Amino acid sequence: MVLKDSAEKPFKHLGIYGRSTQKTTAGAQLWDPENSQDGYIDTAGNIRSTGNPEQNEQYNNYIDVSGVSHIVYSMRAAAENHSLWLGIGCYDADMTFMRRLVYQSGENESTASGGWDLQEGIRYIRISYRKYSDVALSVCKGNAIIDEPYTGGRPSPNPEYPQEIVSAGDKGNINVDVTGKNLIPFPYVDGNRVINGVTITVNDDGTLLYNGTASSAVNIVLFKGKMMLKTGVSYAMSGNHAYARLNGIAGSDMTGGIPYTAKEGDYISQIWVWFASGTVFDNVLIEPQLETGTMGTAYEPPRAPQTLTLSTPNGLPGIPVTSGGNYTDGNGQQWVCDEVDFGRGVYVQRVCSTVLDNSKNWAASSGRFYTDLHDADKTPGRKVFCDAYTGMQDINLQNNQIGLYQDRSERYPGQNWIYVKDDSVQNADEMKEKLKDNPITVQYILAQPIENPLSAEDLAAYRTFHTNYPTTVIGNDAGAWMSVRYVADTENYIAQNYVPKESYSALEQRVAALEQNTLNNI
Repeated sequence: MVLKDSAEKPFKHLGIYGRSTQKTTAGAQLWDPENSQDGYIDTAGNIRSTGNPEQNEQYNNYIDVSGVSHIVYSMRAAAENHSLWLGIGCYDADMTFMRRLVYQSGENESTASGGWDLQEGIRYIRISYRKYSDVALSVCKGNAIIDEPYTGGRPSPNPEYPQEIVSAGDKGNINVDVTGKNLIPFPYVDGNRVINGVTITVNDDGTLLYNGTASSAVNIVLFKGKMMLKTGVSYAMSGNHAYARLNGIAGSDMTGGIPYTAKEGDYISQIWVWFASGTVFDNVLIEPQLETGTMGTAYEPPRAPQTLTLSTPNGLPGIPVTSGGNYTDGNGQQWVCDEVDFGRGVYVQRVCSTVLDNSKNWAASSGRFYTDLHDADKTPGRKVFCDAYTGMQDINLQNNQIGLYQDRSERYPGQNWIYVKDDSVQNADEMKEKLKDNPITVQYILAQPIENPLSAEDLAAYRTFHTNYPTTVIGNDAGAWMSVRYVADTENYIAQNYVPKESYSALEQRVAALEQNTLNNI
């Protein structure tokens, strides 16, 4: 979050908003690499031992393809010296062999893709292919390859293939950082020095003053370590002959204000300024700057970072909703989420996480199983997250789905229930028995928010926060959303936001009494 025209004053408000995410699959993937075995499917549908160890042929067991009329495949290798091969045995409901589908490439192939219709009567398939050491295989039902792991050929989360619910701050804390626009840590690793005939002076504002003639290459290191970059955020490194190295890889450098969009796990390992031998300097000023954005902009001095560590023992969860959310993200999606409101000094809990197991009373209704969850919100359209069943927005459920009762007519004030449909169990007793060894975690919206005061330590740390002049960058390490209200620098604000024709003195009187109230999404 970038705050423009900030006036080096304490924050007027800071809000931190949670969110939860969960990986899901469509169940399209049919190849299970985790349970593959050595061997291949022969022309009679039997398993044969691999004849060529280099080809490393692999197969997996019978996969139910009931209702599937078409499958597609994709093979990709790092090397090109392979003869790609894929063989799929097809079997009826009694697992009697019907036919084998085969793809065979020529020599020195690295990719292959295609598909087959499955004839009527095929109930099961077994997949085999030449893995070599580097061939990745994907076989999906339908007409397109879906990049997802194998989850039993069924959508997940499901009981056999659960998916973790990940909430902001669920590692136990959230670090909130306030810096200036220039992200290079200061003081630099190297200070004032004379190198190969060149005198370099490090000024208090982070600029570098060069004088002399370089008898050999001149290099000064500004930063060395591991500065993590935020996934999906663009960064630009500017300043004459200033470089930022990515991930410790020589030649993978940012320079010249050209933007780089960070991928997951990216970091900057070193920032330096380098000039070649023979370069002549006469009071040459260098302004090294690393910033977020799609291009380098006017230089600003590095600012000492301000950090607040907020304890979040239960994470900071949030659930997407169609309406009635307390936060709206940059894509217009509303969320009901837990909130840390420093302005009011409270933690507002709107989402609850609980474990459902055999200690609960379970009952059956129309092929579903339900138990009480009386503090859950009954607003129509409220979904739940669950690690073992797919969360839905109502109780019109299919197999391996879960949802909350929607009491639209308020027949049951103060009461609510959560419903599960699991076709692998036949009655409520079996459901309880299943949950005895396989409890499930659900995350849901509370009917009534709960407010608790923030700790004296958190509030004291917050009161030390202040913006920087003229640009402030505020962020956190947990992917939580934030909102802020701050005092603007009057002169900068007028110069940037009003046309010169208007009366400056009149505007100054108007703006001087105002606080800039800004809500930014990150």
